[in-house]
Amino acid sequence: MARVAYCIDVLDLFMSKCAAAREKDREFNVVLLRAGLVDADAAKKCVNGMPVDEDARASITKLIERLSKRAGEAGPLVFNR
Repeated sequence: MARVAYCIDVLDLFMSKCAAAREKDREFNVVLLRAGLVDADAAKKCVNGMPVDEDARASITKLIERLSKRAGEAGPLVFNR
């Protein structure tokens, strides 16, 4: 039996979590931004292609801006080994 795995792009994951707008998703997305795995400008460009209404697009864009600001205020993410 063949197994199938779906591997979504990190930007797609970020965008789906922005659309869900849950607190735990916000924290996760801030870490993605701080780690440099997602670029806020690239994310904002993706909003227009989302299958949501204009109000939702505006809310998601504002959320991305807030998350980006929080990520910047926190500084770069440093991993200790």
